[in-house]
Amino acid sequence: MRNPLLVPDLRELIRAGEAAALGDFFNEHHPAQIAEIIEDLEPEEGDEILGVLPPRGRADVLSYLGDDRQIRYVEKIAPEDAAALLHMMSHDERANLVKRLDEEHVDRILPHLAQAEREDIRRLASYEPGTAGAVMTTDYVTLPPHNTVREALDRLRHEAPDRETIYYCYVVDSDRKLIGFVSLKKLILSRPQARIEDIMQRDVIFARVDEDQEGVARQIDKYDLIALPVVDAQDMLLGIITHDDAMDILRQEQTEDMLAFGGVSRETPGDEEPYWQGRLSEAVRRRIGWLLLLFLAGLITRFVSRSFDWVDKRFPYIDFDAFVPLLIGTGGNAGSQAVGTIIRALALGEIQPHDMGRVVAREAITGLSLGLILGPVGFLFTWGLLGHPPIFGAVMGLAILGICVWANAVGALVPLLAKRVGIDPALVSAPLISTVVDATGLCVFYTVAIALLIKLAPAPPAQSPQGRITPAAVKVSSSSAASWNLSPGSTGTGSVSLMLRQVQVRSSIVPSGFRLNTVARSSAVRMRTIHEERGTHRRRNSSARAASLTVTTASMRSTSRASGAGRGAGMCGLGNSRRGFHQGQRDLIFSFRHSN
Repeated sequence: MRNPLLVPDLRELIRAGEAAALGDFFNEHHPAQIAEIIEDLEPEEGDEILGVLPPRGRADVLSYLGDDRQIRYVEKIAPEDAAALLHMMSHDERANLVKRLDEEHVDRILPHLAQAEREDIRRLASYEPGTAGAVMTTDYVTLPPHNTVREALDRLRHEAPDRETIYYCYVVDSDRKLIGFVSLKKLILSRPQARIEDIMQRDVIFARVDEDQEGVARQIDKYDLIALPVVDAQDMLLGIITHDDAMDILRQEQTEDMLAFGGVSRETPGDEEPYWQGRLSEAVRRRIGWLLLLFLAGLITRFVSRSFDWVDKRFPYIDFDAFVPLLIGTGGNAGSQAVGTIIRALALGEIQPHDMGRVVAREAITGLSLGLILGPVGFLFTWGLLGHPPIFGAVMGLAILGICVWANAVGALVPLLAKRVGIDPALVSAPLISTVVDATGLCVFYTVAIALLIKLAPAPPAQSPQGRITPAAVKVSSSSAASWNLSPGSTGTGSVSLMLRQVQVRSSIVPSGFRLNTVARSSAVRMRTIHEERGTHRRRNSSARAASLTVTTASMRSTSRASGAGRGAGMCGLGNSRRGFHQGQRDLIFSFRHSN
């Protein structure tokens, strides 16, 4: 409700039958304000208010009401009263109202109108919806070229009360062909004895009757016209489109574009219906189609992700899935920005389909610039904050760069292709672009990961083990030690939490055929590792950031984590050698000790 303080008082006046008070109150208001108040009231209460208004005011208010209110009121009153109401309405408004009425009511109302008015209504109602003819009005002033300025002003005084606008007077010859126009300002400033053909402007901007209404409205906006004449193929003047009608057209087109851009169906005539007056079932019906389509399209993303499972298995120490939302979110947002920019430029006529190459190149360069900004941010986030190896940070940075370029190029290309084949670019909605970029963005991410990780940081060769590692017992004692049993046919994970300054890793009773590997990543905590392989002891100093100790054979692993308030630690891997898995039970002991 837009008038919560006023409506209760009006309802009291309506119940008390204070028609005079209501009339005095509404005489001081604009028709648009009266229509807004009526929309807040019940239909019967709104009818009471319309009944107390004078005939001309009632016609003006009716043109501002919604379709349902208009139809209800006209069908409720007597046919002769409805005809009198149509007579006072503007020509285009009454034609639109008659088109929405049932034929039975139309047949009862039209006989009460003059023959010229009936023909005018039928002619305006016959034009194809969405064209200039469907939104024009025949309520305009024409002048013959041989009239003087004095005669033209006398004619305007006589016709002005029944015309929608008199600021432009259109000059027509004996065959009603448009040959020029003259403004009211020009008439007032010219000599009374001057002829219209001598002062008129012959270069007339006009529209054809079958032109698209949006293009006509944009012409009015471009040239700042009060009205635009509409002619047929023989240049005969048929009507005009006024500035207020052009604003209504642009608002309607923008509403349709916004709904389509959000994936909401535009097939129903209720796009202009106020939010609170819309039916819930209608809202569901208009949205479910696109949602189902996008749901099915989203399955492509799942298929692409599954097809790269082998990459996850090849690099088990990297959680690829954790970074997928970040990447597809970046690509979807970049694509939505690009498609929104291109659709707006197409609507305003700033770009055309034949500019496709230049537009795509420009958007690709824009995506490259964005990627060069976001890529280093992704690298620092992955390596500096999350503690992943620098090589994987580079994967993230390059993937973000590639996704930004690709998303911008797709966001520019698809609307231009749609325009070229005759499809409304707004139908290529942002959710659809986002879904397409999600699936293709995953391909970019995994392609970069394969290229960098396999070439620069290959994973250990994957061989099928004959047994698995299990933490049969994870013990944390005063000596801060964790013990694993090495046995065939079992698996598991264990963890310990310690505050460490220095970590010493010692392997004890390592089965023959295994080696203990160390992966160093930072210098936050020093780690000393004793390698034992074939009886040969090797000592190596290394460092890492994540507090994680991992024991692996082939693709299986068990993990012991030691976290110390961001201090960091290291990662150790137990890889299978060519000798094969050593049968039997073994213990692998990691010893942790504090060092000041």
